Amino acid sequence: MKNLTGIGNDIMKFERNKDKNNLGHIGIGKIYAIKNWLEEMNITRYTILEDMTIDVADNVWLDRKINGQLPEFIKFNNVEGYFCIRKCFLISLKGSPEKCSSFFCKNNNLTSLEYSPKNIKNYFDASDNLLTNLDCLKCKDAINVNVNNNPIPTSEITKYKKEGFRIEKLSR
Repeated sequence: MKNLTGIGNDIMKFERNKDKNNLGHIGIGKIYAIKNWLEEMNITRYTILEDMTIDVADNVWLDRKINGQLPEFIKFNNVEGYFCIRKCFLISLKGSPEKCSSFFCKNNNLTSLEYSPKNIKNYFDASDNLLTNLDCLKCKDAINVNVNNNPIPTSEITKYKKEGFRIEKLSR
């Protein structure tokens, strides 16, 4: 049994919002919100890390399941399989993984590749968006980067190809 001082300290931590990540046992807090969201999205083989990022030992299929952007409390870290977030009316890639096998964000409303993965082993498909540049493109090791059907100038594509990116682009 805690003494009154201990209870008071717990209340102070809660009021200061310092203990918000450790309240899952009573059904509130960030961990609880993350677990619920992952369950809703049928993502089962995951680990929530200490920094509240999420590793997934499988594919992540979010096609047509979200609208506009990932929830603020969701931040993927490493996804061992594909990460698919197509046809979600995305305006931002915030919360996307740092690393994945392949990344598909085609058919959205993206104007920037900010928050796109830094490490992609296979394919990166950002076709059919509203991209006008590749300023935030980081995945130099991807086998193929598809930016078809985006209003990106040819000079921008040429610049990135010279830097070693394997970019495919057809005219819009």
